[in-house]
Amino acid sequence: MKTKIKFIALLIIMSQQFTIKAQISVDYMGFPNSEVIDSLENPEVIYTPKDLIIPIVERVFKSPTTVPAGMTFDGEYLWIGGYYERKLFKVSTIDGSVLQTIPITINKVYGLSYNNNQISVLDNDAKKILTYSTITSLCVDTVLLSNNIVYPTGLFELDNKFIFNDTKGPQPSAIGDSTYFLNKSSNSLKGSASFGTFSSGITHDGQYLWINDNPTQSASKIDIINWQVIETIQVPGGPYPNGIAWDGFNLWVVNNASDSIYMLGKGTATGINNISNNTATFNVFPNPLINGQSLNVAISSLSVDKEILIVVVNVTGEEMFSKVYVSDLQGEVLEAIDLEGRLPAGTYFIIASSETKVYNKKIIIK
Repeated sequence: MKTKIKFIALLIIMSQQFTIKAQISVDYMGFPNSEVIDSLENPEVIYTPKDLIIPIVERVFKSPTTVPAGMTFDGEYLWIGGYYERKLFKVSTIDGSVLQTIPITINKVYGLSYNNNQISVLDNDAKKILTYSTITSLCVDTVLLSNNIVYPTGLFELDNKFIFNDTKGPQPSAIGDSTYFLNKSSNSLKGSASFGTFSSGITHDGQYLWINDNPTQSASKIDIINWQVIETIQVPGGPYPNGIAWDGFNLWVVNNASDSIYMLGKGTATGINNISNNTATFNVFPNPLINGQSLNVAISSLSVDKEILIVVVNVTGEEMFSKVYVSDLQGEVLEAIDLEGRLPAGTYFIIASSETKVYNKKIIIK
């Protein structure tokens, strides 16, 4: 059975499909769409990222809104905006708790950007950018977008320019998608062809631009000067990763499909899906682990008598420990793994896989 589970886990790794049919009831931010879409016209997404990197997921929180549409980072906290919420939520990066809300007048929030105690919000409906003070909660500025902009998504302010996408329509079948740079001083607009078929969230890591593509559930790191993709990562949570932010060390993604916020680590999961969409929970403790201690693994909400393969790998992907466990009558796996003498101090990833789901956590041994 162990061989079978490993084989199925490998199939999960290799079976990421990026062809998504056009939808009639929702747009590709995952929100209700009032436009009539011809589902027979260019129905398939043809863009496929190459050499997709799958990052480790370090933290996961539930979104404060069930329809997250944008994300930004203010130097200490995340800010999330949602569709028809008419609020901005200030969120802790430690536990996901809501610390502050700002009322806004925007129904279709499709992008957020923080700069100097102000948050700029992209209004997809009115095609304008409104800026709110995080101190007074008042709207302090409004920028109207060009009449040529059809369906704006994503937002980031960099070097006195607003960067946003125009997907040309609510579905990826629309052609001519672009990413625009709007100079705030001269109001001049410069555009480049998008790399995805429905670009959404935008952020900048101090050197490169990052832009999400919803149909392929990916984020591309882009060299602004040469307008070339440096690398592309798969983002967790499903087909609507509407927001992305950089906190100075890590990327964060908010996904409307799972209504969740994810912090992505710098390492990769050696090709394994990081987050499962079912209700099972996976915890390891203590973490960090002092050499000589046993590592406790707790998985709950599984089916009864379900085989789970537990694997520990180092940062290069080398397998250091492997054993199959079976869930009990409560659908749980509770095991203390003795790793003494097997693993030197360092960083490792513990991966739990069943026949259909894969989970992972980073562990540190001191």
